[in-house]
Amino acid sequence: MKKLLFSFALALFVSVSTYAQLATFTLDDFENGLVNFTTEIHGNPPASFDYMVVDNPVKTGINTSNKAWEWDRYDLGVDNQNWAGFWSILTNPIPKGYARIEVKYMRSNATSQLRIHCEGAVTKEFLPVTLASKTNEWETMVYDLTAN
Repeated sequence: MKKLLFSFALALFVSVSTYAQLATFTLDDFENGLVNFTTEIHGNPPASFDYMVVDNPVKTGINTSNKAWEWDRYDLGVDNQNWAGFWSILTNPIPKGYARIEVKYMRSNATSQLRIHCEGAVTKEFLPVTLASKTNEWETMVYDLTAN
């Protein structure tokens, strides 16, 4: 088992906001050292991830928060899968009326991309408006809910 096929830190500052005047709705900022946006994290493939709230590894630029959510994925060889990540049920559902989701994202693997897969009334997986292009530096990924 090779450690760290990829690692990324996520400030799930998932600031969900609109172009109208709705207030920013933050799912989680991890500042209390815990994951608060869900009570269960289901990794895929199972047992191939380590995830924890850590001190922000790059506390500059667009993310000067103290904490971030870090994921390390292990290479499982023949069991490795094209789709890998996690799913969870939100503790506090996103209210109606929001048009986009913003995620502060930092990756150490240049091939890693962050997608969102929604389930429920709308079931769809989609990429951000602009793909991640930086490594070891925070970027804001914007997901257009209206277009998707």
